Amino acid sequence: YRGQKIDASCRFLEIKDSTWDEVILTEDKKKFISGSVDTILHNIEELKEFGINIKRGIILHGDPGTGKTQICRAIARQVSCSVLYVLPQDFASERGGVRRLAGMAKDLAPCVLIVEDIDFIASDRSLGSSGAVIELMNQLDGLEYFGDIITIATTNHINVIEDAVKNRPGRFDRIVEIGKPETAEREKMIRSFTKRFDISALESENKVQEIALHAKDLSGAHIKDLCNTAAMNAVQSRSIKMVDNKKVLVLKMEHFKEAVIEVSKKDFSSYVQQQGKGGFGFDPNRRTSLESLLSGDDELV
Repeated sequence: YRGQKIDASCRFLEIKDSTWDEVILTEDKKKFISGSVDTILHNIEELKEFGINIKRGIILHGDPGTGKTQICRAIARQVSCSVLYVLPQDFASERGGVRRLAGMAKDLAPCVLIVEDIDFIASDRSLGSSGAVIELMNQLDGLEYFGDIITIATTNHINVIEDAVKNRPGRFDRIVEIGKPETAEREKMIRSFTKRFDISALESENKVQEIALHAKDLSGAHIKDLCNTAAMNAVQSRSIKMVDNKKVLVLKMEHFKEAVIEVSKKDFSSYVQQQGKGGFGFDPNRRTSLESLLSGDDELV
């Protein structure tokens, strides 16, 4: 399996549709994450020659839906070495699972080890998971000695991870926050999620920018849901035209306004809990930006 991209059950990963072009982050953050991996993998021989440590650990943290998994999939696709993709359930046997997966990474080296939701196995020892987290630290130390392994982990709860895991070089020496997108990134997301459709009516009146500006409290996942719901509304209203004998779906502002009403009524309980707010990820005691979009107000609240 060396040189292949597999999960913990040795099944080959299907990642052909994940690319860095589809990852929407600020350019400096995208360059840093990609470069942290590429710099090591492209210069392994020289790094070894000069005795430079080639072990690296990166934790991507942030709220649910901000794109951490998409980043991992893009990394997995771009690298030419082995990839081992690990999910929380792969640690079910606790310390035995940690040892087995660390051993797999060593056998596959040079390897990128991707661990989703690392808080499942690396929670602070005061929370009662001392056996598993100690074994994880020991195995990470072993990976450092073995070398040729880059570990990338994700978490929605950076605050519960054991300090000795996240704050010690040689285990995880880079911590990157993946936050909610800024206005420019939200605009790119809206265009990306609607690229199969005709949005010329929105473009002609700068409505894409307006939607992006008013969606300032949303994660990438919620913006995708908003665009998908608008597309469903367009289908329902038969907003379709023929271009070169092919049907093209036409998205208009009315479809997005209807989408705002619909998604605002959904139960995003886990998202709300994570944000510490009510409603659709907003403060329930004041009007949201999307509500002002519905009313036609220009003032952001």
